[in-house]
Amino acid sequence: MPEKGLSEGEVIARQKFFGPNEIPQEIKRQYLANFLAIIKEPIFLMIFTAFSLYILIGDTRDAFALLFFITLSIAITHYQKNKSDQALHALRSMAIDHCECLRQGKKIILPTRELVPGDIIILREGQRLPADAVLLPGEHIYIDESIATGESEPVYKSHAQERGQGLDSTLLLGGSLVTRGIALARVSATGTNTALGKIGQSLKKIQTGKSPLQIKLEKISYQFAYLAIAISSLVILVYGLYYERWLYGAMTGISLAIAILPEEFIIIFSIFIALGAYRMAQEHVLLRHTPAIETLGSVSVLCLDKTGTLTENCMTIIALADSLGIHVLEDASFQVTAEIEELISYAALASEVHPQDPLEVAIHRS
Repeated sequence: MPEKGLSEGEVIARQKFFGPNEIPQEIKRQYLANFLAIIKEPIFLMIFTAFSLYILIGDTRDAFALLFFITLSIAITHYQKNKSDQALHALRSMAIDHCECLRQGKKIILPTRELVPGDIIILREGQRLPADAVLLPGEHIYIDESIATGESEPVYKSHAQERGQGLDSTLLLGGSLVTRGIALARVSATGTNTALGKIGQSLKKIQTGKSPLQIKLEKISYQFAYLAIAISSLVILVYGLYYERWLYGAMTGISLAIAILPEEFIIIFSIFIALGAYRMAQEHVLLRHTPAIETLGSVSVLCLDKTGTLTENCMTIIALADSLGIHVLEDASFQVTAEIEELISYAALASEVHPQDPLEVAIHRS
């Protein structure tokens, strides 16, 4: 019996139960909230304390020099974070927003956010899956699952009854790319219930910690702050109780506190971290947490599993075979002859005009 899809009543009931097919985005913080999040750090608070002390003793030149450098550091940090947020938003906007679906026996085009579990979707070459799905009986298709596995080679998917395989042969992950074939599939999960949705939700639970150098710097800063408070208080009491010169004692105590506080070192550290984030942005590296630069810089051994996630996710032709033998393109003796060009032309003609299969893409690119 041919599939007709869900009825209107079933769709409404499931939309109420499962909600829209989308992953909730973090509420974008306003500029003021970002600014407050930056300046509430203990390091910046100490610098503002030093700025206030400079103002109290009338040294406006050093005070505004200090204010200039800390403003520069905050501006660079805020600019980098805002740029990273914009880039991530642009990546999200590239997601598929419409799909072809069967409902009440009719083919319709609808926004992907309106999909519900149980919907029958039509998958075509070059389309990304809008949700997790399972192939219907008799269907088969090739899927690029590199978004989850890192492997660029397409995976053959078919119904378990046809191939005698497990669930992995029928399960289609949302976000995967159809590289070859046309098939019908039933939506099995939407929104945060999809595999990628669950990964995204688990990532939100990760707490962003401070870098080792940040922790040490804050500890040293607090120690100097306590020392400055103790010494300056002692000086004020000595001048006030013994010499009855409270004002002079206060000015002397404040001057000693300024001399003890390591505000220059803190400023240099903040600016160098901010400039490091800016330089990484020039290399197209998204960095939302600037202290990660120092943490990455201290890594001496990097352990990774072999999933292909560090590759370019791009297949490349490295050798050609014809009646004369195998020709390795990287060999110094390799030369492009008329026969080689003819071989590549035949291979390109045997593939799609606008291919989605990684191997055919590599042939066209060569």
